[in-house]
Amino acid sequence: MKKKSRVPAIIGIWALIALFISLSGLPGRVPLPLPQILIAGLTVIFPLGLLVSSGLRQWVSARDLYGLTLFHLWRILPGIVFLQLHQRQLLPRLFALPAGWGDIVVAITAPLAAALLLRHRWPLLLWHVLAMAELVNVVAIGAGIGFGRPTGLEPLRHFPLSLLPLFLVPLTLQAHIAALFKLLRRDQY
Repeated sequence: MKKKSRVPAIIGIWALIALFISLSGLPGRVPLPLPQILIAGLTVIFPLGLLVSSGLRQWVSARDLYGLTLFHLWRILPGIVFLQLHQRQLLPRLFALPAGWGDIVVAITAPLAAALLLRHRWPLLLWHVLAMAELVNVVAIGAGIGFGRPTGLEPLRHFPLSLLPLFLVPLTLQAHIAALFKLLRRDQY
């Protein structure tokens, strides 16, 4: 009998904890760049888990590459919000424009990237690498702003946007890592 994976339950518990923390207002009291450090930590746990856990490797191997790519459609929402917050002068241009336009471009190109997986592995691999690099770049920009002007990203410290560093950004980076894991293992493609 096949053992059921605990990964979905772990993701669900993580989502509930992130929601509770976000609603509690705690992210608004945490000094910057702690959110970026949290994102890095939650992201690094995933590839380490792939190295040490056969259960996680099996769970990722069973994921659909098409779904892992289309998952990034959700990024259009924060992309639009970042641009709107910049327009209202609530987010600095240095963060909002690359974050906003980057998320929108990734979301719009996700269906094309998913379609590429039908025949072309390398363009899909490149898309995931570039989309992941865009997100890492925005997190780095956010950390830089946090060091220089701690109130510069204030909207991201309050619900609902505080869910981005607590849950959605690390989960999105993990989805890229899972897709790259599958793409780099020829037997899984």
